[in-house]
Amino acid sequence: MNLQRRDVVLTLGLALLLGVGCGPSDGKYVVTGKVTLDGQPIPNGEIRFVDSTNAQNVDGAAIEGGKFNFETSARQNRVEIRASKESPGMTTDSGIDPGQKTPLIVEYIPAKYNERSELSAEVSAGGPNVFEFKLESK
Repeated sequence: MNLQRRDVVLTLGLALLLGVGCGPSDGKYVVTGKVTLDGQPIPNGEIRFVDSTNAQNVDGAAIEGGKFNFETSARQNRVEIRASKESPGMTTDSGIDPGQKTPLIVEYIPAKYNERSELSAEVSAGGPNVFEFKLESK
């Protein structure tokens, strides 16, 4: 092996070694978990981790079948959970065609879990960043 080729191989090997041993290169860590309301998985919704020291730092993902998975920075977070559904028998004007009605969509997660959230989660570099949120409607 000539000198240049050996240098390239050593440089690539060193870069790979440094990349593997130091965790995520962008400072983000995988967060997973479950969300239930009154013991039942939330079928569809949204979860957001809001940095407790800087509310402009927000990461989140969809909740599907009561489960979520996304990446965020290591920090203390205020957690917001939202979900909405059609309100049976309730309609509203469509806004497109006068007189046409569309189903009324309502937020059904109590405000203490979203806009006035009392939930928190600390994401750490050492993990495991697995969280379970058991919400109650009353």
